[in-house]
Amino acid sequence: MSTPKVAREVALVEFQRWADAMRLTRKLDPDKMNDADKGSLNVVKEDILGAIEDGLLVVNGEGLFEFSPPGAETLTFYKPTGASVMAMDQAKAGEPTRKLTKFLADMTRSNAAVFAKLEMVDLQVCDSIAQLFLAK
Repeated sequence: MSTPKVAREVALVEFQRWADAMRLTRKLDPDKMNDADKGSLNVVKEDILGAIEDGLLVVNGEGLFEFSPPGAETLTFYKPTGASVMAMDQAKAGEPTRKLTKFLADMTRSNAAVFAKLEMVDLQVCDSIAQLFLAK
């Protein structure tokens, strides 16, 4: 296991700063969730916190995540819009991965092919960011 570049406490503060900037604070409040939702939140949050601790995911001055996976271009995660959700409709029914990559491409203002080239561990970080918006 590698030594974290960012302390856990700093990663938690950065995550909260991002959640505030994205207006997700209420949605991510564990006091308002059932046990299953808390478990799901913990899984995706751990992916994100791990990427922050590894120095691959930072919160920029605008409160946006910037993800720099090794060997790939830096991806900026903007606030998703209705167009981000509508982009998922471009994929056929039964193609959940394609739907997710369409959403991520719109959210990052990049091409969906970018996500096909990411290593699975890096794609999982991107998926976790998206899930925080897509979860009910």
